[in-house]
Amino acid sequence: MMAIKTGERMEPELYRSEADYILYLRHLFAYQTAVTYLRSTDAVLDIGCGAGYGTHLMSSHARQLIGVDVSLDSVAAAQSAYGSSACRFLAYDGGRLPFADGEFDAATSFQTIEHVHDDGRFVREAARVLKAGASFVLTTPNRSTRLREGQQPWNRFHVREYSATELEGVLSTAFSEVQVLGVRASEPIERIERARVASAQRVVALDPLGLRRVLAPVMALMARLGPAPAAGTWTHAVSDFYASPDDRDTGCDLLAVCRR
Repeated sequence: MMAIKTGERMEPELYRSEADYILYLRHLFAYQTAVTYLRSTDAVLDIGCGAGYGTHLMSSHARQLIGVDVSLDSVAAAQSAYGSSACRFLAYDGGRLPFADGEFDAATSFQTIEHVHDDGRFVREAARVLKAGASFVLTTPNRSTRLREGQQPWNRFHVREYSATELEGVLSTAFSEVQVLGVRASEPIERIERARVASAQRVVALDPLGLRRVLAPVMALMARLGPAPAAGTWTHAVSDFYASPDDRDTGCDLLAVCRR
């Protein structure tokens, strides 16, 4: 597979930092990459749809998009903001997907598998609801550029993080074809990402008892109650990101393209 580079410039909205805006662009890159694997006649499932904006983005490239998530609040908000005859949102229990075998022509799941305790079941369920030959596109953080050898994730919501080889291994238990690529970006973006990871590592080093996990909800609430963020003036774009099989060990994220 050739390296992938896609996406147009997106205008910044209100973000608390340049790093937050870059995270948003990383998510958009994943969705815009996924649509290159969709056909206008496809019925597509988005597993772990969150706020639903990415599911909505993909819905203009397929016949039907269904986003599912374990968060009832997220599903309700997504349905209210983006629900339509071509784009629906449903809650599920995080285990068995509420669909028949072979119901979908394609599936996506972005920044979700690292939250799942039983990742083997997760990928088997994704494969089960897909037709033979269907595509499954997935992203997850790359532990090779975020964690030290043997280190547990510093993100309190992550059960585990994967190297390219580890991700390939779990996906290969359910899919006949798996290719894992590394997601890279322009040097200014990667410099900011390296600084963000280094900052997280410093916090971990200063908190051996893991108190940050207890205090995180309070800190998040204080941030929301603080001054409103100013409009960003950053010039980064989705097109600053690309995915390549040569960057599996150096990308900020891993992007897997699987075939049922």
